[in-house]
Amino acid sequence: MSTVRADREPAQSEAHWDRGAKAVEDGLRQVTGLPSESTVRAFVDSRNARIRHVNASITVGPASTLMPLDAEKVVVRWHDGAPD
Repeated sequence: MSTVRADREPAQSEAHWDRGAKAVEDGLRQVTGLPSESTVRAFVDSRNARIRHVNASITVGPASTLMPLDAEKVVVRWHDGAPD
């Protein structure tokens, strides 16, 4: 049975959260380049699955504050930035 040092647990969870938050931010920058609304919705589903995984897998340290994306808001953002 392996043990995890208590002094490493918070740093590991913070790093995990930081990677999750950065991935969401980076992904949202890409939304305007997606070709269709269905692709945008698939993107949101994928990101939300990742967010839920991060939220469920952090068991030590500070809780994750990442919330799943609102698909409707992301679609509106895509429509606003989509080329005419």
